[in-house]
Amino acid sequence: MKGGTWGMYNKIVLPVRNFFQKVSYQHKLFLIMCITVLFISIFNYGYLYSVIKNRLYASAYDNLAVSTDQLANNITAKLEYFSGLSNTIYSDYQVMQLLTNEYVDPGQYVDFYQFIGKYIQRFMAADPYILSITFYIDSNKIPPDMKYIKPIEQLEGSALFDDVNEARGGIVYGPASRWEETTVGESSSGTGSGMSYSFKLVRLLNYYTYGSNYGILSIDIDTRDLRRMFENELNNKDIFIVDAEGAIIVSGNSSHTSRKLVDVVDMEMTGLKDRSYTTIFFNGEQKLTTCRQLKNGWRVVALTSYTDVVRNINQSLLRMFVVSLVILGLSFFAFYVISYFFTRKVKYLIRLIKNVESGDFDIKVINAGDDELGKVISAFSRMAKKVNHLMKEVYEKEIIGKSTELELLQAQINPHFLYNTLSSMAALARRYHDERLTGMVISLSDFYRISLNKGRKIITVREEIDLTRSYLRIMMYRFEGLIHSEIHCEPQVMNYVTPKFILQPFVENSINHGISGDEGIRIFISAEEKEDKLIFTITDDGCGMTPDVIEKCLNGPSSGRGYGIRNVQQRIAMLYGDSYGIDIDSSPGKGAKVTIYLPLIRQ
Repeated sequence: MKGGTWGMYNKIVLPVRNFFQKVSYQHKLFLIMCITVLFISIFNYGYLYSVIKNRLYASAYDNLAVSTDQLANNITAKLEYFSGLSNTIYSDYQVMQLLTNEYVDPGQYVDFYQFIGKYIQRFMAADPYILSITFYIDSNKIPPDMKYIKPIEQLEGSALFDDVNEARGGIVYGPASRWEETTVGESSSGTGSGMSYSFKLVRLLNYYTYGSNYGILSIDIDTRDLRRMFENELNNKDIFIVDAEGAIIVSGNSSHTSRKLVDVVDMEMTGLKDRSYTTIFFNGEQKLTTCRQLKNGWRVVALTSYTDVVRNINQSLLRMFVVSLVILGLSFFAFYVISYFFTRKVKYLIRLIKNVESGDFDIKVINAGDDELGKVISAFSRMAKKVNHLMKEVYEKEIIGKSTELELLQAQINPHFLYNTLSSMAALARRYHDERLTGMVISLSDFYRISLNKGRKIITVREEIDLTRSYLRIMMYRFEGLIHSEIHCEPQVMNYVTPKFILQPFVENSINHGISGDEGIRIFISAEEKEDKLIFTITDDGCGMTPDVIEKCLNGPSSGRGYGIRNVQQRIAMLYGDSYGIDIDSSPGKGAKVTIYLPLIRQ
């Protein structure tokens, strides 16, 4: 296995690698772009093939569904028309009286037949596709003429008779059957002699007052009335109208009429669900099929050629393939031109780099251009001119760095000297019983012990509060009786951390600018946890500040009034971002309130 892998590497990978090592950068760039675009094109073509194929299939199904829905709606409207016609005859009181009378005189029969004949002919003349209208009546009451009046015994025992009785006055549609006309003169529909197919609309006749039946109304309708609704679509579709039992009422081929659909089309009736879609074989060809069910249980089954859909898909994909080849050819040509102009500047940049490598920093670039490579060449030229200066700066910074290290070593000694000196001063003050001096020295010692503690920049809230208390005690010794302070901190915030010296600058600002003459100042300091933030508040009742002064304190120059406040704001922004910082609320004569927002970070 290892030998086979090594042999493949020697035969394929190694020659390709050697080839790429030998060819120029321009040709490498050209080949990489061509291969990349080729792979992308193949992927896009496969993706578009799938998308277009699915969309054309969906479009074919949608077109088939729309036409089938329209046909189903038209047939429903036609059946409702025939239903309305039967309602008109059913509710005609005069017809009901004539059909239920008991006739004795033969002359009365003649008048009855003449009236019924004219009555029925009026409806049939209005619609030439009505082949006949027949009343099936008890022959013991009215002698049948076998044209408009027929004995009800002809229907008894048939499935249609059982269905119409089960419908209890509702309309029943019978299966399609042959309708044979003898002569033109006897053709009740006026459609000419010959043979056609019809279906029956049947309903009970009863006294709608008493509810008892007196006969059956039957209307024979030419199936061509339904067929003409979809004749224009038979060029590219096969359409079947099927009754609830699966028998064909009408289709594009009259020879299929009255046959079972399953005997004509290779599919099961169970697959003909309303708004279902499937693919079947019919007449040796694959078909896309859909079905719509009507209110009376009939189904409209439509088939369209699957081959036509595939042909449209292949034609679309062929056009897309030709267009893709043209685009690829143009892309390859454009890549070659681009690679040439691109590598030309790269070669020029390589020459400049070699000059700098040889020690020639005096580079003059003429018309490098404004594109990315042109800017790189111009930047490289400017960089080369500054190399000597930068080298000198690096040398000077190294000397300064060494000096800084010495100063830091010295700074580590100074705090110890300062603590020892302050301790000696405090011992001397106690010896001479100077309590004020003792307290001031101890406070100053505590202040510097925390502020200079091993150079730490982040301390706990407890340490920051102790630092501020020490500073306040020092100031109270200085401004005896003029400073009144109160500090309140929630216990749970004492172990959170905070940048060092964020309270002292504000307390100092309140004391320096809030005390006027012999008037003192009250300072209240609090620390709390609120809305997932650590919040410090410094409030005083001093002389306050104008909006201009507040703006200078926060955003003024790096020297002068407010420098300490700006320093705090900048440190918070550098450590925690712009979501945290300082808010100052003050106005002249009403004191000031400073709120500091910090994140909740435990020690």
